[in-house]
Amino acid sequence: MNILAIDAGGTSIKAAPFYGEKIGEVSVRPSHAAEGGPRFIEEICRVIEEYPFCERVALSVTGQVDPSDGSITYANSNVPGFTGTPLRQLLQARCGRPVTVENDVNAAALGEAAFGAGRGYENFFCLTYGTGVGGALILNGGLYRGSHGCAGQIGRLLTHPGEADGFYEARASAAALVRKANALHPAVTDGKTFFKFLREGDENLSRLLDLWIDEVVLGLVSFIYMLDPACLVLGGGLLQEPGLADRIQKRCISALMPGGRTIVLKAAELGNLAGLYGAYLLAVKEG
Repeated sequence: MNILAIDAGGTSIKAAPFYGEKIGEVSVRPSHAAEGGPRFIEEICRVIEEYPFCERVALSVTGQVDPSDGSITYANSNVPGFTGTPLRQLLQARCGRPVTVENDVNAAALGEAAFGAGRGYENFFCLTYGTGVGGALILNGGLYRGSHGCAGQIGRLLTHPGEADGFYEARASAAALVRKANALHPAVTDGKTFFKFLREGDENLSRLLDLWIDEVVLGLVSFIYMLDPACLVLGGGLLQEPGLADRIQKRCISALMPGGRTIVLKAAELGNLAGLYGAYLLAVKEG
């Protein structure tokens, strides 16, 4: 069976057909999610329609997903009007094919567990740093969803009580770093341009990166103490920068008591394809 895997986020939609475990060519396009749920869904449908030879669709998507029916139980302001959408029902009715729907970070964790940086670990915590910060837990070899399907959502961790931007993702997301960098250096518009100017010796950006790493570590240390995972897998475009995961690990270890300093911190090996692999795996499981 050919399976179409789609990873639909706040910025872009990635898609690729799977032929068995072999992934085909990956396409990337804007998601237009900021324009609202209906436009976002329309873009997903357009992608599906471009792959008529795929018998099943596997969707990794931003927002909290009810695993029982594939509906969106909560989506933040990155996709206005998306909360409450019966997504799987809508897509199946529109496209006439079975559809599997999973939260994007959960899908990424499953992909890394089977094919990437999580291989060999029964217990690890996967985080992605992008428009926001998402988290997913692999416990005893399986995905832990929690009592309400939203376990691991570290983005809403309160790290600075009493402040308007006191949540973890408000300061530790990739978007937060780029936004602050843009205020200092208007030519910085994304992670790639940030590191381009950083490598050229911009000291202001260097100090900003140090502060951002502090914010990242602030949340990670809390989760390490609470869950004691064997490994942390960090994903998102920024974490593909050589050496950044190592810097975060060193800062993390220095902030921990001796008993927690054996933690292994790794950059996601599948990069931005982790969600595609995880979505594919879930579709295979559902059969």
